[in-house]
Amino acid sequence: MKYNCFSIEVLNLTTRPYRALWHYGIYNVQQLIDLYKSDKSKLMKIRNIGAESFNEIETAIQNFLKKEGVTDDNPLTPAEQHLYDELTTLINQGRYPGVADEIIEKLDELVDKFLERIK
Repeated sequence: MKYNCFSIEVLNLTTRPYRALWHYGIYNVQQLIDLYKSDKSKLMKIRNIGAESFNEIETAIQNFLKKEGVTDDNPLTPAEQHLYDELTTLINQGRYPGVADEIIEKLDELVDKFLERIK
């Protein structure tokens, strides 16, 4: 899942952490999530981000992902998980003839749901 279409403004951070991230070159949620997941200590070393700002950022990321329906144990939204389960069932049933059309149809549905969510 990519969140580079979401500006960090959607996190509703207070001025200090927002401006610190912006000046560091983090403009979208995906950049922030990538940095957070790869190296939390680097995030804390950004100028003007202390413990309080770090906690605010961490909470904002978790709230954003929760709102998007993403959890640590399942990176898919409930709708995406449902489609994934349907596709897995089709494949596991050995319904290979004609399954490609059904997969394409399900993937189209998944893309439509994703586009609706990011609007």
